Amino acid sequence: MTSDPDLTDLVRRLRDQDPEAIAELVRRYEPDIRRIARVRLARFGLRHLVDSVDIAQSVFGRFLSRLQTGGLEFESTDKLLRLLTVIAVNRVTSHARRERLRVRPVGQGGDDQPGLIDTAPDPQPGAGRVVAAREQLDWLFRSLGQDERALLTGRLAGKEWAELAADRGVGADALRKRLSRALDEIGGRLGLTPPDA
Repeated sequence: MTSDPDLTDLVRRLRDQDPEAIAELVRRYEPDIRRIARVRLARFGLRHLVDSVDIAQSVFGRFLSRLQTGGLEFESTDKLLRLLTVIAVNRVTSHARRERLRVRPVGQGGDDQPGLIDTAPDPQPGAGRVVAAREQLDWLFRSLGQDERALLTGRLAGKEWAELAADRGVGADALRKRLSRALDEIGGRLGLTPPDA
């Protein structure tokens, strides 16, 4: 059970199907859910097929349905956002799987109709992908702690680990591992697999 009285009250009202509580839930969490959905849809090349609004509506529908059946308890608003994020990631992944099943090369399945792969948009970065990448980067920076943000900013500015370590009076390996763990944790929240080191 949550120790946050506002969250406890919101969950109770959601279970009672209070329309104002549902509107509050959407108002609080829709921007984050849509941002995550846009990033994931762009990653799978689905933004031309599915809108982030559709994903968000699906997320809230599934969440409210599960809430009605009971069994969901939240310790904090962060845990609630994490659950909504997982649902959003799963919804996009389901769309990607369905789309992948529709992709067939010419001649497969006994017909000569071009497969979806032949009509897919150009994978070169366009304005939509640039915007999605920027949103993902902004979200990543906001998700990091202050020190990890400073580390990442320093590395992006070209500073060496030894220089960053000397400024903080710690070892370079310790700093590198700290930033790596923070980025892996955020990648896990997004459902991304960190690249091999």
